[in-house]
Amino acid sequence: SPSIFAYTSILSLHAIGLAIIVGINTLVALRLLGFVPGIPLPPLRKLFPWMYLGFTINTFSGASLLAANLTNDLGNWLFLAKLVFILFAMVNLELTRIYVFDRPGALSSAGLPRHARTFALASSFLPARKRRGAFAVYAFCRLADDIVDRAEGRDPADVATELGLYRAGVDEALHGRPEGPVFRELDRAVRDFGVPREVLVELLDGVACDLQPAFYKSWGDLTSYCEGVASSVGSMCTYIFGVPGGDAVRERALKYARTLGVAMQLTNILRDVGEDAQRGRCYLPHEDLAFFGLSADRVLNDPTLKDDPRWHRLMKHQVARARALYRAATPGISLLAPDSQRCARACADGYAAILGAIEANKYDSFSVRARVGTWSRASLLWSVWRSGPARPEAGSDGPVIEWGTRTYSRPEEVDLCA
Repeated sequence: SPSIFAYTSILSLHAIGLAIIVGINTLVALRLLGFVPGIPLPPLRKLFPWMYLGFTINTFSGASLLAANLTNDLGNWLFLAKLVFILFAMVNLELTRIYVFDRPGALSSAGLPRHARTFALASSFLPARKRRGAFAVYAFCRLADDIVDRAEGRDPADVATELGLYRAGVDEALHGRPEGPVFRELDRAVRDFGVPREVLVELLDGVACDLQPAFYKSWGDLTSYCEGVASSVGSMCTYIFGVPGGDAVRERALKYARTLGVAMQLTNILRDVGEDAQRGRCYLPHEDLAFFGLSADRVLNDPTLKDDPRWHRLMKHQVARARALYRAATPGISLLAPDSQRCARACADGYAAILGAIEANKYDSFSVRARVGTWSRASLLWSVWRSGPARPEAGSDGPVIEWGTRTYSRPEEVDLCA
């Protein structure tokens, strides 16, 4: 009959509206709680209009059922209770939109805990304005890197096109026409802190190197790559952190920051040997491998390499090289603004601690990923907090890298077995 048809139709609409509201609430909650970290926040933000549609459908269909008296008294109370629940869910989701999705800088920093525990924790030492700028450049770098990391199984031309579009988006942002939250935050950071366009381009050029097969003949070749993908980030952070004392002091600070970037990227490479090998990549210099009687082919295809004494000697050598770079870069932290030094020190010390984890794993970077334990990380942060800001060290115009019996000023000079 018409009344039964109307009832079932309205009830179906009611159920659809309820499913939309509950579904979006559940998905957003799971993402914010970290159960589905792979879902980026910006697409979730686009679901909110559907939530409003679901609320409208559910409210009007529920009101129609009540007005038509198509339920009994108990049913009416259940409908009213459910409408109150739905109203609460809508208010909760709307507050989430305001304070999470639409908060300035929120989408830029959303991926930090998943991708970079060290930076996520270290950034808590920064004042809010600088933290927002740091999140912006991190998100910019992370998204560029993700484009290449997702390249496996795809046509390289398509990946290059996607990276080109991302580069075009950066250019638009730098010309005052940012599209999307990440580019808006990047534009703000560039304007607020004077981050040069050149270091942004350097990062994109460095990331683009990973579109080609990884082949680094010498340590000098690898250093050039590290400077593109990591020293560029150190330069960005130097501008955001601030350097008192004028341009000359900032130039000194940039030299230290770029050396630190090479140290941190080398640490990444040593930690991720196995993961990179699964992607067909070996970043270790071929000359270094050959010196220790090894080859890139074994790194890529021989899982027993982790037990080879020659591999242990190679890794011990590379860890020592990284530590020499960290020591040389450390004095530069005192050149930064006092309110930024703790963040920089936490990043440097946190990454340097990974080297100890690699040693604890007996240089096995194939079957296990080196991690700094929770207690060790907490102890490190407590130590950084207690240390406080330091005064600049006098007597040096830049890093002094002690390697063997000699000293150097540039990372690329720290060659084999000096």
